Amino acid sequence: MGRQSDSLAAQLDTDEARDRFRDSAWVARLWPQRLREASLAYFEWQRVLNLYLWGLRDAQESSIGDVYRVLTESDLVAPARWLLGSDADQQRIVAHAPPEMRGRPDHQLHLGIRRLSERDYAGALPALRAAEAAPPLRRQSLGLQIFALAMDGRVAAAQSLAQSRFQELGESGRTQSFWRWMKQRFGVDPSGVELAGAP
Repeated sequence: MGRQSDSLAAQLDTDEARDRFRDSAWVARLWPQRLREASLAYFEWQRVLNLYLWGLRDAQESSIGDVYRVLTESDLVAPARWLLGSDADQQRIVAHAPPEMRGRPDHQLHLGIRRLSERDYAGALPALRAAEAAPPLRRQSLGLQIFALAMDGRVAAAQSLAQSRFQELGESGRTQSFWRWMKQRFGVDPSGVELAGAP
């Protein structure tokens, strides 16, 4: 078991993988220097994804901080979708759905996630609101609405929505982690603390 754990840890060590890539004579022969240098930054995003793909992330921790980093520190789209619970197959289904099916709450949720991943925060809101029609999706869609408002610079609106409806998100460890992050990053606090100078 220990040997397997060591092997897995070695496979997931993106710092070591990045260094091997950077120092590889084979890569240097095949890749122009500009591409090699530009590729190094993406090993960090692989590290983030590995935590989720291999189940190494604390299940009680919200992924919203990693979503924020992907959205603000990279131009990547797919990782943001994965972290938010969508993927290319789901997006393809929504894109090719007949008109009478596109209003389904689950389709609207994935549409909202797509627009978030494209940094269209205002454009994500109508779809995320429509997703609330399905009770099983209500918590996720409501949390993403608050996040989208804050990302769109509408922090006061995010605060108002958080105060009026935070109880609907429940009190799980994951939800508490979400609120801690939102308060630290944006000052959005469902306890009702006023935001000094919020737009």
